[in-house]
Amino acid sequence: MENLADKPARIALKQAIGGFDEACTEFIRVPGRSDKPSATTRGICAAYDAFELGDVPLAAQLMGSNVQLLAAAAERLVHVKGAPRIDLNCGCPANVVTGGGAGSSLVAAVGASAAVSVKMRSGFTDTSLFRENLLAVQEAGAHFVTVHPRTKSQSYNGRADWALIAEAKQLLSIPVIGNGDVVSVGSAFAMLQQTGCDGLMVGRGALQDPLLFHRLKQHFKAAAAADKTASLQQQRPGVSQPLPLQLLQQQQLTFIAPRESERALGLSISSSSSSSSSSNSSSSSSSSEAHVVEDFLRRYAAYGFDGKADAADSVSRSGRIGRLKKVMKYVFSTQGELRAACSELLRLQPGEVSPELLLERIIQQVHQHWQDGGVAEEVLVNHNTLSTVLTGRSKAEQTWQVVGASQAAGAGATAEAG
Repeated sequence: MENLADKPARIALKQAIGGFDEACTEFIRVPGRSDKPSATTRGICAAYDAFELGDVPLAAQLMGSNVQLLAAAAERLVHVKGAPRIDLNCGCPANVVTGGGAGSSLVAAVGASAAVSVKMRSGFTDTSLFRENLLAVQEAGAHFVTVHPRTKSQSYNGRADWALIAEAKQLLSIPVIGNGDVVSVGSAFAMLQQTGCDGLMVGRGALQDPLLFHRLKQHFKAAAAADKTASLQQQRPGVSQPLPLQLLQQQQLTFIAPRESERALGLSISSSSSSSSSSNSSSSSSSSEAHVVEDFLRRYAAYGFDGKADAADSVSRSGRIGRLKKVMKYVFSTQGELRAACSELLRLQPGEVSPELLLERIIQQVHQHWQDGGVAEEVLVNHNTLSTVLTGRSKAEQTWQVVGASQAAGAGATAEAG
């Protein structure tokens, strides 16, 4: 996501919390024309660093309409810069990826050295060409497709229509990754259950709850353990309860075990390298998770726009304050008490507070009001306007039925930036 899930945010999330299997850059814009294509290609690929996140793969996302320049950029990103995957960001891809279009050209340019995927919306103004676009992506040779089920004209308004993800899953033979309105463990499991998608790409939700990927890993671990327990119980005569009731009450969501196909694709949830505890209780004193959120915020603030540590001093005062306010809009959106406590901070102007003081005041509020255990209420943030809309489902209402092994759905998770 441009100007949000950028390099500073990715690095801060990885270093402070971790938990995601793969990340994808915000889109790299490829110009429509260039008099010096070689120089242009070098320039637009210069900032990409395949090892930015250490052992976590970083895919490079391209956006543009010039087939030759897109292919040249993909070739350089893979063969020179070491990108493990190229993602083509398309709003409505049928006329871009078919025949001799960008999709086929990207596949040819990278060869067997990297995967090529496509991220698409459900259309421009309507979904009339949705199925045609999906088939075009598959025909072009994409390894998988990520579907954000809103049209371009919808922007981030309204709810994502997950039924379209399910339709894509039924239509295609390549894996389908679901994207849109995944802001909690409950909504992640709901998408998997309702659509049967092969994995999840999360964007805004990763900043609304910086611990989201860690929570997902822990819950999928519990799901796998619960699935194993259910299998053992089915082998015992006279046992009718598929899962321990206590475990169901603790998790408050659907138990879904990952399929082997997702593991083979490298999309499945794996063990976490980070750890944090959750008390599921609110307190006026500093919570256990608040320290993790503080670490994330400090690391985020320490990076400049170019993603270099200790480079924040080179960023203008107003720019640094603006970045902090933007991330505040997300991090605090799902916690009502924290959101209310920080409303005054959001109104401060550069002449009234320094970036350093604003950061300290933010962290103070986090320690006073952060509630452990995930989002207190599901909120959708419009990335363009930063307005918020409640989904109408509170944390207490995020309870899902138990799903047995025979009904298992996919369990992939990536960090989205496009």
